Amino acid sequence: MIIKLSASKNVFSWAIRKITGSPYSHVDIVLAEGFYLGSQPGTGVVLHKEVCPFEHFYEIDIDSEIPLTFLFDQVGKKYDYSGIYGFLTKDRDWQEDDCWFCSELVAASINKVEKIFPDEASSISPGDIAKHPRLKRIK
Repeated sequence: MIIKLSASKNVFSWAIRKITGSPYSHVDIVLAEGFYLGSQPGTGVVLHKEVCPFEHFYEIDIDSEIPLTFLFDQVGKKYDYSGIYGFLTKDRDWQEDDCWFCSELVAASINKVEKIFPDEASSISPGDIAKHPRLKRIK
């Protein structure tokens, strides 16, 4: 499974990077060259072709189609604006599946196969995903 971690030049991206201490503010799953699935403000969980000015690609070795099936089942769900507040308040469950912040969605899809992201965490940031030892940067 290939994961794209990225950042843009807008204030929303800057705020996420500042709060989380990460160079990344967004994460998507790469479906095919130039096609991504993720959760975005305003649109929620969607398939898209957005390119960011700053992006890196990581790979995680998962031998299962379960994460992709889960991701496609989430298409159309709303963006989790309260996910931003989870970085500050530390009192929310990032795994609630009625809406998704980008990194919650990616972490939940991976956890469907193997629990590598903690259930007890109040939030999962793009930086948390990038720092996980199972991910290998490929470009």
